[in-house]
Amino acid sequence: MGGIDCGDKIKVSVIMTTYNAEAHIQKSLQSALSQDIGALEVLCVDGHSKDNTLKIIEEYHKKDPRVRLIFQERPGIGAAKNCGIENALGEYITFLDADDFYVDHTALRKMYDACKRENVRVCGALRSTLFMDGTVENELLHRNDCKPGVKSVRLQYRERPYDYHFHSYLYDREMIVNSDARFAEVKAYDDTHFFIRAMLQAENFCVVPVELYRYRCGPAYDWGMDRANDAILALTDQLKLTKQHGMDTLHWLTVQRINYEYGGIFAKNVLAGDYELLERLIEANREIDPEMIQRAEKNLPSEKWWLGPMMHRTYADTTLRKGDSPYAPPYILEPLWKVMHPCEQDNGQLLSEIDRLQKRIAELEQGAIASKGPGSLWLFRKIRGGIQCIKDHGLCYTIRHTCNKIKKFVQ
Repeated sequence: MGGIDCGDKIKVSVIMTTYNAEAHIQKSLQSALSQDIGALEVLCVDGHSKDNTLKIIEEYHKKDPRVRLIFQERPGIGAAKNCGIENALGEYITFLDADDFYVDHTALRKMYDACKRENVRVCGALRSTLFMDGTVENELLHRNDCKPGVKSVRLQYRERPYDYHFHSYLYDREMIVNSDARFAEVKAYDDTHFFIRAMLQAENFCVVPVELYRYRCGPAYDWGMDRANDAILALTDQLKLTKQHGMDTLHWLTVQRINYEYGGIFAKNVLAGDYELLERLIEANREIDPEMIQRAEKNLPSEKWWLGPMMHRTYADTTLRKGDSPYAPPYILEPLWKVMHPCEQDNGQLLSEIDRLQKRIAELEQGAIASKGPGSLWLFRKIRGGIQCIKDHGLCYTIRHTCNKIKKFVQ
């Protein structure tokens, strides 16, 4: 599909990845086209939608040639965003999901002007979340930086490192094209691979106090094995990247994402039999740098303005689990601990049932001695040993240990 005359100077390319997005794409497109910067393009990168998405884009293009459509053949949303970077024509680029929308029609113009005024290659703005019940919540990140009356505030990324909300920024396209800032071409957790590298490349950035992005929050995700494996690979890459650049605080945050944002998903899939994911979790655990963690914990940023917007948690409920023996690593990722101790993860009822079972077995054992004699105790010893093994080492370990014993017996 054709677009703007390449001779025109396009200030901003809004890259929109689309796939079966008919429910919300009209509001998204309209919010971008209503931006008063004027000299922009909306580059729709479609993954061969099956619904009315393409028809809607084509209708918008007929009315406004600033809408441009291309198709991407590589699988995954990260590949679609990279395709957008490769084909964008604007001086700056930004990203808008097809189910989200812009709030203030002056936002992109003010961000572009701030980049020129402050001589920076990245500019951010404010963001909010639209929940499924219709309520809107302002994201707190950068709101404390934007004092009343200021046009923009200049910041250094290394002093305020974080990894989410890449949609809320304008990026100098030439800077991105000539750097390693690309989205991971995976099925899940693709965006931090781009955002951290882009911000490290920029070093300095500015923030404009204008409401730009409204994120539409859908149902909670529950990833299967493929997506879980992609996510842990991306998070392990993030651990390595933060070590490479000496980013203590972001290293700490990455560990916490594995622990508390995705830990339940990882543990669930390992317990369902994904041993490749287990190996990758062990590899991620090896990448934790204890000295970086200790330095970070001495100087963590404000809970309200940093951890809250990034994870919606408090420091009190993001404790790190330390190794409990001389042979254990200094820190243990929560999903690994849950896999090793499935009976202990928020399951007091199960432990109570095991205690009751132990008492009942002791009663049966005494009855067996009275009626059958001491020779009947072998079976009870084995049952008691198995239950104690579950309590001490977890169900998975007990099953593996029992299977190994059976194999040796059969052989």
